[in-house]
Amino acid sequence: MKKLIPLVLTLCMLIAPISADEQGVSTVAPLPEETVSPEVVFLAGSVPADAALMDAIGLPIHALVLSMTEHEFTYEPQSAPFVWNALYYALSMFGEADDRAELTQEALLLPSESVDDFFRALFAGLDALPALPEQMDGFVSYDAGSDMYRLSLGDFALTQIQLGQLTAQENGTFTVDGTLTTPEDSAPLSSFRVTLTENDTMFGFSILDVSLF
Repeated sequence: MKKLIPLVLTLCMLIAPISADEQGVSTVAPLPEETVSPEVVFLAGSVPADAALMDAIGLPIHALVLSMTEHEFTYEPQSAPFVWNALYYALSMFGEADDRAELTQEALLLPSESVDDFFRALFAGLDALPALPEQMDGFVSYDAGSDMYRLSLGDFALTQIQLGQLTAQENGTFTVDGTLTTPEDSAPLSSFRVTLTENDTMFGFSILDVSLF
């Protein structure tokens, strides 16, 4: 049985409701305040009934959008450097909250099972995690003997995402619009639309596509 993963969600790191006027998209409604909770506990591989939906999906969205924004990436899941850069952001920002993680003064250690859980949430269209590209040397390494990944501790700017309403599409997917901002400045660093599909992961959804605009 997989361990419990406490994911402590704070407004400065995760999700704040967004209005249609703030986002500039009239079709996106604000989230009710009750959908934001201060703490959600996940069991890896499933989502408890009391987990706030937008709290759960906000973590992988935040990491992927921040990675794309800072590096001026377009969504390119077939690129190993793109995949691993986004995964490095997700694990560095939120991996420490995983009960399977081990934190040292210099690095974050995570078992491959944990890394795969984050990967599945970030990239619904990929069947397997690509091999580590040389661009990640110095950031991520893998030890086959212990089946552990070692991540150098990242230093990320303090940002938050604001998400609109999750909208069901005719093809069975879902979309959500939002913005990436800093707590001090309401001006968006980027605006985005994310396409998601439901699945049995610790986040409840996986990302199919992200467009920045």
